[in-house]
Amino acid sequence: MGILDLLLGEKIIKHDTFFGQIESDKTRKKDATKSLNWKINKRIGPFQNDTFIILEGNHTNINSTQKIELRNFIENFDAIYAFEIDQLIESNNSFMKFKNWRSEYYIAFICPLFDSNTNFEINFEPIDEKNNDGYFCIELINRVLKNIAIL
Repeated sequence: MGILDLLLGEKIIKHDTFFGQIESDKTRKKDATKSLNWKINKRIGPFQNDTFIILEGNHTNINSTQKIELRNFIENFDAIYAFEIDQLIESNNSFMKFKNWRSEYYIAFICPLFDSNTNFEINFEPIDEKNNDGYFCIELINRVLKNIAIL
């Protein structure tokens, strides 16, 4: 550990068989009572771009419920959630500009919603940001996609 690690803290790196490398924020104390964010880059579904994911936890553990819920979302994305996204977009005419989301967008960011173990915010960004300025997000509430919003 160098002097910068002593001053600024160090990152903790864990490896998970499903998520791959998981990296913590920098931390100076090995205190299990302090909250800590864990970061993951993972490819989801058919998208070519990686998704940046934040999970919560502490120095020793990543929130296991969040990992289970997020893994369920990723594993069932093509079979269940992609169709739910289609339905959310089709049910609201103001979102019709996103009807080609499968080819024009990717999941850019996922984070827990309101310090929840089971709810997440899922943000979609355009693959071609130069020619497309549309962004949208959806909430995953108890394994159901709800509340689409334009960012």
